[in-house]
Amino acid sequence: MAQKDSAKMLKLKMTRAAIAKGKNKRRTGRKQDGSPHKDGRHGSTDFREDDLSKEELEAEVRRLQAKLSDRGKEDEGRIPKPKGTAGNSYNLCTAMGLDGDPELYETIRTDVREIVHRAGLDYSLVWNKQPLGVITRIFDLARERHPILRRYAHDWAISGVPVITARVGGTS
Repeated sequence: MAQKDSAKMLKLKMTRAAIAKGKNKRRTGRKQDGSPHKDGRHGSTDFREDDLSKEELEAEVRRLQAKLSDRGKEDEGRIPKPKGTAGNSYNLCTAMGLDGDPELYETIRTDVREIVHRAGLDYSLVWNKQPLGVITRIFDLARERHPILRRYAHDWAISGVPVITARVGGTS
């Protein structure tokens, strides 16, 4: 999720930069003389002003900013990730607030391990270098199987399961 937010922020910054420079242009698919390419390719094309006006681009920036701020509101009330790493700096079961229900914790841990195993991770890569689609699928399946995992901001409880940090190339 944090990577999705980063991508949105990058898009927002790029849109702002385009507005500031007045470079909201795109390729037309036409040659420099204005005639279209025979095969529809976009080779050496000229540029035209985008269909979006400055006001429309600014509205898009405001929409993206609102979406990001709504994302922050989503995390309100969720349990934040403790500092450090699970197993070293804190006990995952305790941090999740499941000390009173060790059976639930073990069930979640076992299920997340199974999901991770079936997800097709590249075990030569560290966790944060795994393909975003694979990580997203793991998070989605784990939350679907155990709705309680929605309580934890940015899915830290799922990624803190020891099998992930131990078997997938370490924690860095």
